[in-house]
Amino acid sequence: MNDRRQRGFTFIEVLVVVAIMALVLVIMMPAIQSAREEARKVQCKDRLKQIGLALENYHGIHSVFPYASSCAFPAEKRFTNVKHAWTEFLLPFLDETPLYQHINFSESVDAGNNREVLEGILLPAYACPSNPYTGTFKTTEGVYFRDWAVDHWGPGAGPMQGLAYPLCAGSILPDFVPPDCTAGPNSFCVTEPAANGGPSRWWHPHAVKNPGMYNRGVTSIRMKDVLDGSSQTIAAGERNAEGCSLGGVFSWNAPVFFTGQKINSATRTRNSVDYPQNCGSSSHHAGGAHFLFVDGNVRFLSNQIDFRTYCYLGDKDDGHKAEVPKE
Repeated sequence: MNDRRQRGFTFIEVLVVVAIMALVLVIMMPAIQSAREEARKVQCKDRLKQIGLALENYHGIHSVFPYASSCAFPAEKRFTNVKHAWTEFLLPFLDETPLYQHINFSESVDAGNNREVLEGILLPAYACPSNPYTGTFKTTEGVYFRDWAVDHWGPGAGPMQGLAYPLCAGSILPDFVPPDCTAGPNSFCVTEPAANGGPSRWWHPHAVKNPGMYNRGVTSIRMKDVLDGSSQTIAAGERNAEGCSLGGVFSWNAPVFFTGQKINSATRTRNSVDYPQNCGSSSHHAGGAHFLFVDGNVRFLSNQIDFRTYCYLGDKDDGHKAEVPKE
């Protein structure tokens, strides 16, 4: 009788197999990570589309687009009015009707029962899947977003989600000339007086016509006001909220971004309090950011887009019908 014994793997052979598997994993990892990011980009794009549909439905019912915030002017009334932002008004159109029905619009969003209902809540519709800070409810410095149950100048008194998709205010001055912009009579990146004595749309939204679709203050923009064309006017875009201390989802002061700063600009700083440098458009996607246009389309615009074109796309009625670059 033949004594046949089954031969097992040697220790060396096991090590070789493990090494090969590890090598294959290392080779495949970039492709896996890339595939995951592409999936997140698709999800991000879809969320902007849903916001676009919500804005369209809101306009269909009310015959006007929602105002971005109730930020009051002149300055002496700035912190005494009832605070609310557009992110609340769209909740019924984003499958959040029960939450909307719990908001008391006769008091500020961060006061009384409203604070109890909304503080620390995570709304996926306003969160970018690629942003690792989404669940922290804090800025890059590890503090809560401003404009929540405290005086405007200090960190918030509680957790508030960052807003990944602010509305577009166009080429306005965010208190100061944007860092990528050259001020002056021939400036294309700020369509308002950049010199002393001229009324700023950022501070006086009721006194001067707003260049973008939205702005701080109670505006009344309708589809008929989009003279440059709905397919050539930005309605909303991406922003890394954690870099902008005013970037909370219910921020009353700046739930908008301005196009006077380049996309993912090199002029951004590490200090989230620097809002003129950090509250423009940015994203965690390589090479650019997503933007929602008034017609509902979402396009990915490159960091390298011509700055003049980008600024023109941010304004709804500047007379420049800029072409959106192909992706």
